[in-house]
Amino acid sequence: MLLLEKISPALCQVDSSSEALGNATYSDVETLVPFIADAQVDDAVRVNWLGRLFADIQDDDPPYIESLGEHWGELCVSH
Repeated sequence: MLLLEKISPALCQVDSSSEALGNATYSDVETLVPFIADAQVDDAVRVNWLGRLFADIQDDDPPYIESLGEHWGELCVSH
């Protein structure tokens, strides 16, 4: 969670003209989503996480974690 929250703000001032940062952050999202989705947490914790991640997606400029939205259904699943 913290990596996804911090990665865009940390990279927003870095020149990413080669698209290497975008590719790396896409890979990070793909790796981390299953761990977040499978985490055994209370519904209140998951709702909090989803709220934080939604805000992060909205503030994602340049769009490093935009692919997180493609996994929203997976992240919302309650166990």
